[in-house]
Amino acid sequence: MKLSTLSLAILGMVALGAGAQAQSLYGTFGFVPIGSLSANNAALNAATSVTVPSTEFANTSGATYLGHANVFSGIESGPTFITLSTTTISNGGSLGISWTFGGVSYTFTATTTVALVGSTSPSGNYLTFAENGMLSDGGSFTPQLAQLAGSFSQTSNGGAVDGNFTFSTPPQAPATPEPGTVAMVAGMGIAGAGFLARRRK
Repeated sequence: MKLSTLSLAILGMVALGAGAQAQSLYGTFGFVPIGSLSANNAALNAATSVTVPSTEFANTSGATYLGHANVFSGIESGPTFITLSTTTISNGGSLGISWTFGGVSYTFTATTTVALVGSTSPSGNYLTFAENGMLSDGGSFTPQLAQLAGSFSQTSNGGAVDGNFTFSTPPQAPATPEPGTVAMVAGMGIAGAGFLARRRK
């Protein structure tokens, strides 16, 4: 294989890798638990786990997401119930969800673990998390990157805990290939092209 052909093939691999990240759909919605929530610490911001009710339903969406039509627009008018893989959200664990909307059954499977982040302010205590994963529907589109985030609040130590969740695909900050890998492959292609140019001289 000529170096010019090799260089073009390598650069093509870089382009293919970037193209492979293209999302096939865009969507986001929020959902809330129905019932009482509890944390394993009287001060929510110091808790390492939160237990939520088994029933959740979508309560917000929007017409667009990241400049594209939101495939989950109107999901809250169902109502659409969200099924959790676990009702105890804890550090080091993971949370998957599934739901049916528009006659399609979707599943989000986490690929990272939960890291609850606590904070406090004069208005109360807070706990948040965000995990990445893959969204699939059983075959009509290639599984794609997604994110599930949760936010919990409490007005005072020992007080009632409120919570809500947001699902989005792709995440607001999509994952990218490892910088070193892209630089290496692109560098190989450029170096090959440079070598060929020197030979022609």
